[in-house]
Amino acid sequence: MPFTVNVAVFNASGEKVDQLFQGTAAAEPNGVALDRTLLLEGGAPAVLSLGAALSGAPGGTLSWGGVGSNGQWVAPGVYTILLSFANAFGQTTNFPVSVQVLAAPSSTLQVFDSAGELVGRVDLAAGLSVAGFSLSKTAMVAAWTASGAPVDPITGSLALSTGGARPFSWDGRSLSGQPLAPGVYTLVLKSATPSGTQVSSRGITILAGPAQAIGDPFVCPNPGSAGSGLGVRYPAGLLLRAQAYLYSLSGERVATATDPGASGLLWLDCGKASAGVYLVLVEGRLASGASYRKVVKAALVH
Repeated sequence: MPFTVNVAVFNASGEKVDQLFQGTAAAEPNGVALDRTLLLEGGAPAVLSLGAALSGAPGGTLSWGGVGSNGQWVAPGVYTILLSFANAFGQTTNFPVSVQVLAAPSSTLQVFDSAGELVGRVDLAAGLSVAGFSLSKTAMVAAWTASGAPVDPITGSLALSTGGARPFSWDGRSLSGQPLAPGVYTLVLKSATPSGTQVSSRGITILAGPAQAIGDPFVCPNPGSAGSGLGVRYPAGLLLRAQAYLYSLSGERVATATDPGASGLLWLDCGKASAGVYLVLVEGRLASGASYRKVVKAALVH
């Protein structure tokens, strides 16, 4: 005589979050056995063995991976998987078992300098759980293309907690996007796990790149018109985050211009400047990581 079987998942408030099975069993279930009581997002599900063949569930096994009936990952906490079955006389027996759902693990891969200060990072996908990492290249040359891409990046592989691997690379730039100076650095992986935070590290080196030749900036028009402005041209792509300053011969700063896109043109607004001779200071950082600083003269006339 078949038994009516119902298996559902409830949260700590007693609300049903998922229905795992509703049907019949040819024999009386003898309880619920779980192969795991901890669930991690993206990890293996808990497999339930009921000890009886269920209609539509060969072997009498069901599974729950921490996803609710709405298809979304449930909130972290303790949940109850409740097996209820009734015989032909309406007598009902309940077998509850608990399973804990943990918040999605997260990992960070950060770069520290020789003084132990955080200076850079490798961007990882949100919620990605990484068990370890290896490096296929431990050194890079401080050189970047005109578009800002590294010529010779640090590369390696991430070992994922859920199995498999994923390649990664680091471009040698700081948290603010600036090229880091040649030197010794450390890549540090921190991963949150149910047993605590795991930390592993590898040493890396940024080598000095070849010097890049870049000439003096070119001011145009020169002389310019007092009350208007001066254009400052430099080789596009070679100078990163270029800035220009207009100073009077007495040392007073009159105007400032910034070109974060390395377009090759800076525009100094001289609307409040009077006629006279000025100094134009252009600063920035070359793609090799070296600093750039040049001063040229300019004149404004009425």
